[in-house]
Amino acid sequence: MSLEYFGGMTVTQFRSGRDALDKIDGVGVDLLLLDVMMPDMDGLSLFRRLRGVPGLEDVPAVFMTAKAEQLDPAAAREEGVLGVIAKPFDTVALPATIRALWSGGTQEAGRG
Repeated sequence: MSLEYFGGMTVTQFRSGRDALDKIDGVGVDLLLLDVMMPDMDGLSLFRRLRGVPGLEDVPAVFMTAKAEQLDPAAAREEGVLGVIAKPFDTVALPATIRALWSGGTQEAGRG
């Protein structure tokens, strides 16, 4: 994934929302990068459920989606979502985009 190669970030991937819920305990998490459309549950539902996991109550999230219009940015911000990255995006620029959102940059990142 470009986040590891270009961004120097450590990434833990899960196959689905259920997989994340089953395996995330004990994984050190600083930021959640979630797709809105995922197998077995949508990204926002997973994010809300992860908020109930001890240690993840305040972990921020960034969403990726091909349907950015389906997320209300103001409502998402109130829940701890830092921003939305529209697909398709530039994989080389992805780490910088995430870092900008994480450090308080713009709410919605454009297509790359």
